[in-house]
Amino acid sequence: MNARLQNYRQRLHTLIEEDVWQREPADLTRFRRLLYRQLRLLTIVGHGFMENRLTLQASALTFSMILSIAPFLAVTFSVLKAFGVHNQLQPMLAKLLAPLGPKGGEITTALIAFVNNVHVGALGAVGMITLFITIVSLIGNIEQAFNRIWGEKTQRRLARKFSDYLSVLLVGPVLV
Repeated sequence: MNARLQNYRQRLHTLIEEDVWQREPADLTRFRRLLYRQLRLLTIVGHGFMENRLTLQASALTFSMILSIAPFLAVTFSVLKAFGVHNQLQPMLAKLLAPLGPKGGEITTALIAFVNNVHVGALGAVGMITLFITIVSLIGNIEQAFNRIWGEKTQRRLARKFSDYLSVLLVGPVLV
């Protein structure tokens, strides 16, 4: 049984590593051409998944998002308060957290209470700068993760990042 399994693994390895890449599509039947395309795609995706450590990237983004969600919502609500539409965001947030069940409602209430207690005037310059640094670092982490995933080596200039992040931070809530 072990020899059979080893033989099967060797044949599969040869198929994926050699046959799929070396055979000309014109020489194959229509079904095999489709199968080989799918195997090529799965091989590339699997290799990219392992090489880019996508699980680690997702974990890091989740962690930074959890830490930054309250400051992000505070800034978003502050911008929306200026336009008088911040009350419309609470039902949308409740609907977004609904899959969490009763805890989703508690989280929504806690987040809304936290955001309503944030007064821009009381924060002062240091508090406001810290709030914006937290948000900008979150957006920067997201951008870096996407750049690593997509293999982008060059980074944008600092001035361009600043203007883009500021646009996302100030115009994004209005568009939502």
